[in-house]
Amino acid sequence: MQNNIIIQLPNNNITSQFNTYNDNDKINIIDYGIKLHQQSSIIIHSSINHKNKENIDNIIKTYENKIKNLQTIIDKQIATQQEIKDNYNSKLTHIQNQIQNATELTYKSKIEQLQTQLDTLQNNINQKDKTIQELNNLMWKNINEKQNQLRSQLENKYEDKIKTLQETIDNERNKLIENHKRTQNSTLIGQDGEIFIEGKLNMFFPTCEIESTGKQSSRGDFILKHPHNRIMIENKKYTKNVLKVEIDKFYKDMHLNNDIASGLFCSLSSGICNRKDFQLEIIDGKPIIFLANVYDNLDKIKIAVDVLNTLTTVDKKILDNKEKLDAINNIIKEFHKNQKKSRKIANDQYTKLINIFDKTDTLIKSLSLILK
Repeated sequence: MQNNIIIQLPNNNITSQFNTYNDNDKINIIDYGIKLHQQSSIIIHSSINHKNKENIDNIIKTYENKIKNLQTIIDKQIATQQEIKDNYNSKLTHIQNQIQNATELTYKSKIEQLQTQLDTLQNNINQKDKTIQELNNLMWKNINEKQNQLRSQLENKYEDKIKTLQETIDNERNKLIENHKRTQNSTLIGQDGEIFIEGKLNMFFPTCEIESTGKQSSRGDFILKHPHNRIMIENKKYTKNVLKVEIDKFYKDMHLNNDIASGLFCSLSSGICNRKDFQLEIIDGKPIIFLANVYDNLDKIKIAVDVLNTLTTVDKKILDNKEKLDAINNIIKEFHKNQKKSRKIANDQYTKLINIFDKTDTLIKSLSLILK
């Protein structure tokens, strides 16, 4: 690889013209000029007469003509190179246009093919959407028909139950009216509430032994003997709320009686100090339930006994778990609330009554899940 050198020349017409040539032409001009200069110097120094001078002038003219001829040749070469370059650019542009046109034609064809495929797919999608819509309409039609059949079956199924429930409610209403009359009758107020409760216990649990223990020390008022559960029942008939001292005595009796598995504390016509109706507690691993204002709903006794029978069959660890105990209390509370609602609306809103019973079934299922 040759290294470039920089030659400084004065700025005049000759140097300006010299700069118009390319590097190869510049080298040729310099080469010819040096040779001419060398030959001219030899001729000048070897001839001192006028004749020699004329020869020198002729030689200079001859070389100037040669230089002009060379310049003409160089110009022709430059023009030829420019022509070649222009032809090359023209051919290149032509090839580019051909490539561009071919590419456009190729992709235009592919785009048309893709558009055709897209249209086919869209038609298929529209057809499938139509089929799906038809199937969906048919499915909903079948569902509606089955719903109507099920609704009709349920209406027929519950119609007899509603009639039976209405008869039961009417009977209970009459019993409640009779009970209120008895509680308001001054000649009956003095009668012992234990007699009343004992009669109800025998009616609710005809296959169980009911032992009256009111005269026995620390044994409550009754002991309800189920095959797998002995329930000590404490019965109070106060005009005011039962005091804490009575609750403490009940706790103590539960501690003392090892044969007792569970307990029921009933207040017939009042509340119980610091205790909610249907409140569940655990004493020495034994479940006990507090019932307030039992006269208002005697069915609470049967419900409470059913709950106690269930709780005495579960693992003791479950009853020691506060979270589960609270959950059971909430379920019992909701159960009791639903029972009250069912009695209130049974006379004129049968549909609501059915919903309440369904909720009660759900609560019982939830209770069973917690006790597993």
